[in-house]
Amino acid sequence: MKIKLFILLILISLKLISNEHPWQMIYHDTQNKRASQYSGARGVYLNWAFDEKSNHSLISKDGIIYSLNEKNLYALNSINGEIFWGFSVVDDYCLSAALSNDEKIYLKCQKKLYALDLMNGNKIWEKELIYSYDNTLMVDSQNIIYLRDSADKNDSFLERILAIDGNTGQEIWSKTFNGFTGGAFPIFAISEKGIIYFSTFHLGPEIYALDRNGVQLWKKDGFECISDALVLGINSILYCPIKDYPYLVGISGENGEILWELSPSKLNLKENLKIQGNQLSSPIAGKNGEIYFFLEDFLLIINGNTGEIKKYFHFSDDCNFGAISQDDLLYFYCKNDLYCFDLKKD
Repeated sequence: MKIKLFILLILISLKLISNEHPWQMIYHDTQNKRASQYSGARGVYLNWAFDEKSNHSLISKDGIIYSLNEKNLYALNSINGEIFWGFSVVDDYCLSAALSNDEKIYLKCQKKLYALDLMNGNKIWEKELIYSYDNTLMVDSQNIIYLRDSADKNDSFLERILAIDGNTGQEIWSKTFNGFTGGAFPIFAISEKGIIYFSTFHLGPEIYALDRNGVQLWKKDGFECISDALVLGINSILYCPIKDYPYLVGISGENGEILWELSPSKLNLKENLKIQGNQLSSPIAGKNGEIYFFLEDFLLIINGNTGEIKKYFHFSDDCNFGAISQDDLLYFYCKNDLYCFDLKKD
């Protein structure tokens, strides 16, 4: 698939005014909010196209686009699409990338983790992994890398969380668990205090919270979060999408207490349709506490503190893959169509 500039314009304004990276990791930040700190585009046009398949892209504070596919990581000029540099792997498969705050970009592949110089792509260090197959890769404010890796090549359910020093590539700690949920997508959410949240399923559905040193803070049984990410919103509320009822759960990040559930009785939709719960997407967390949740062909706008549905929209196709701008423009796909909603208008 081609990378098109209008997709970039959805996420940020090209006039960069912050020392923060506009899009630092696959879902923007360690909370997976998909919320940009920049204004969004109110129109789209094609300025250039890059003819390379892309798994996902990042944007640095210098306005450079980093595009990743199975074998290559490219640094692109956002104005004209020219390649500044490229880094390729041999006998490996690239999965995910994340930007640090100290001029590095980390590249996670199935067999190795790399640290590259942000400006020229030179390798700074590499670390061997047992085997990884998912996109989970996050960097916190202290430049600690968190990723998911197999703990045993011969046991597909036995997996581990690794905490790695981003400066040296040395392992800080690891924890082994049975059966993470989330498939090939991120399953972590990390708070500003460094609390790590994740879900497992093999020995019974559970949600865990660990501190920055890997020490367990709490565990909640009975909830198997699915879809592509947990989301951590304001007031330390963790949002967990669930395939069957109640579809979405709000959980206290402090102690694991269930704050609310999106039960069928709360839906109360005018359309005479039966929602199967088969198509869910990870929620988008707005800056004022609203949650934007795609449930099959519905977009639900939810009060993140109470779980109350404030408004909903119905489409003809299933919708997902959303992002929100600083000026409250919500962008998302429904099948092959791209939508933009101005959330400040009724």
